[in-house]
Amino acid sequence: MWDNPYDPRSDRSLWTPDTLRATQLSSDNIELTWFRKGRDFDGFIMDKKIGEESWQDSVAILWDSTYSWIDTLDLKEVVNNPVTYSYRIYAYADSNISNKVSVSIEPSVPGPPGSVNVLSVSYTLPPNQILSVTWDQSLEGDFAKYNLYHGITESGEKTLIRAIADINTTTFDTNTFSPVQENWYWIEVEDTTGQKTMGAGEGHPVDLAPNSVRLDSITYAEGEFLVKWTQSPISDFEKYVIEQISLPDSTIVDSTLITTQSDTSGTVNVAQDKEIYFRLRVTDKWNQSAWSSVRGGSSYQRVVKVDYIREIGDDITILNMGSGLPFTHLLSNVNAQFTLWIQNGQKIFSLVDGGMGLIVNQNGSNMRTISGEEPQDIAFNSDQSMAVFTGADHNIYLINLNEDQSPVKLTAESNNEWYGDPEFIEGEDRILYWQQIHQANNNVGVKDIFTMDFDGKNVIQVSQAQ
Repeated sequence: MWDNPYDPRSDRSLWTPDTLRATQLSSDNIELTWFRKGRDFDGFIMDKKIGEESWQDSVAILWDSTYSWIDTLDLKEVVNNPVTYSYRIYAYADSNISNKVSVSIEPSVPGPPGSVNVLSVSYTLPPNQILSVTWDQSLEGDFAKYNLYHGITESGEKTLIRAIADINTTTFDTNTFSPVQENWYWIEVEDTTGQKTMGAGEGHPVDLAPNSVRLDSITYAEGEFLVKWTQSPISDFEKYVIEQISLPDSTIVDSTLITTQSDTSGTVNVAQDKEIYFRLRVTDKWNQSAWSSVRGGSSYQRVVKVDYIREIGDDITILNMGSGLPFTHLLSNVNAQFTLWIQNGQKIFSLVDGGMGLIVNQNGSNMRTISGEEPQDIAFNSDQSMAVFTGADHNIYLINLNEDQSPVKLTAESNNEWYGDPEFIEGEDRILYWQQIHQANNNVGVKDIFTMDFDGKNVIQVSQAQ
């Protein structure tokens, strides 16, 4: 048989490539191998066919000493169009060609990339508010990019907001967000073939509006309302606002701003004989607010009285002169003998039958009866938080009117040594008083003036009576 490849009359089967095989070396490489036969010729020609497409001629032209060739696939095309790949090879010698042999293979489609989960979504407070998203780093060998998605609910629509090509980037920051709604984020990993895998998402809780605070009291003194409330515990506190409103439509007439969270009181200037309604607004840094209940305040004069001045005392009546916010409070069976306003009208003190006295808030609350000797005289310090008096036993007593305690006896009467008329002196850290020593002659003796500390010690004689 004639086997000269350059002779058109030769037997082509004698120099046709033999045993063509296709092996997938990797996701994007297919190796073609064959055996060479016959005498020398110019080389080999490789054709290729994808699926049902036409043959692509001469995708490779190889020397006759070559026995393998690797075809590099377009992985995106493999993934998007998973079909059979066919190859055929033949030898050529000048214009003569051998018989053609072919082989087919269906490339394995690479799997999708591994998922990456969002680890946390957190934010900082204004004025430099930043929302930060963090996620795991992808371990994908053919990583292409992260696709960051956002949604306002866990199960709702997801919107692509950013593509990140750097595999080492695992954080995203933004100052455009609102924590008063949910903010959910997901990371989708995309590989070079275009395959995508989305991991588990993460969101932050909705920032709730603050709870309202309690408007505790509104008291009037010296041309001002003192407004008191409970402290708001919120971590994103922005301000309190004392709002003066008109009823019934709650129109804001005026307002007072307080920006310190620990402040639980504020003052509002007011003319006499006015009745004003207030509410307290607390606002967080995201401009969410809550309001207290409405409470009224009156600058009308308040009166305290007993109907009868008598030894056994009488009931106490506290009332004001206003029309819209009338106030009357009756303290019954208290045996009050003489009443007076103390501590700038915040409290009422009264002498009582059978005891030292009583003290009560201006609105009639928190009445406290003080036991002890009945005062024969009484004097107050400048802020009227303390009083000093002479008891019926002729001794001097000191009482702290702001504390729930009994009077403290400072002297010890003996041998007809009587004490009286105590007063606060010298910056109100000492007490001035007289001491009388009774002589046998009609029980009349000499009075001298002394001073002492609040504990009855460090007595100094001021006068020398003759």
